[in-house]
Amino acid sequence: MAEVTIYGVIFSHFTRKVLMACEEKGIDYENEPIYPAQLPEDLARHTPMKKIPFARIGDRWLADSRVINEYLEGLYPEPALCPSAPWDRARARWYEEYIDGWVVPNTGPKLFYQRVVKPVFLGKTGDESIVQEAINTDLPPIFDYLEGEINAREFMVGNSLSSADISIGSWFVNIRDIDIEIDTERWPNLSAYVDRLHRRPSLKKLIGSQAEFFQRLRESAGA
Repeated sequence: MAEVTIYGVIFSHFTRKVLMACEEKGIDYENEPIYPAQLPEDLARHTPMKKIPFARIGDRWLADSRVINEYLEGLYPEPALCPSAPWDRARARWYEEYIDGWVVPNTGPKLFYQRVVKPVFLGKTGDESIVQEAINTDLPPIFDYLEGEINAREFMVGNSLSSADISIGSWFVNIRDIDIEIDTERWPNLSAYVDRLHRRPSLKKLIGSQAEFFQRLRESAGA
């Protein structure tokens, strides 16, 4: 049994953040694909808010992607994903909060839920009018902001990958899942930045694993 077990489905932005951190740090981990609505009774007590991911690390349990990653940062400090400089550390936390606390809750129900959750998991047709409204109204200000923040830098904070990049890169996997592309003429810096993140071995591996996961789901549904 691996020292670290992450409970949560890979297509979850929050689960993927923890998996990417484990990949970047070379942590020996296992991923148990558990859905929040189908928590076994013996595990539910470890995530009292009934959210994913939650994790078993040694003989200890933690919930919440940010909390888990901060604990893993302490156990496995290299390579560092939390900047040491106070300003950089604060900015990394801000970008993570921006994505996790505002972008995902405000766009997920309009985009990922409509194009993935409803058809794949609920057998229902998503409301494409909601999707198009979000594409036209909600996404451009987010892309504008991130375009200006990354500018021509390689990473969002400092000179190496941080929790900020992990959170942003993970969210854009879900954007990719629903066939939304970044306009390279309008947002050239953001497009190049996201492309770099998605080509990193850690995230590229998870994107591949997620594609396999969805393929198995489709095959199961068609059986």
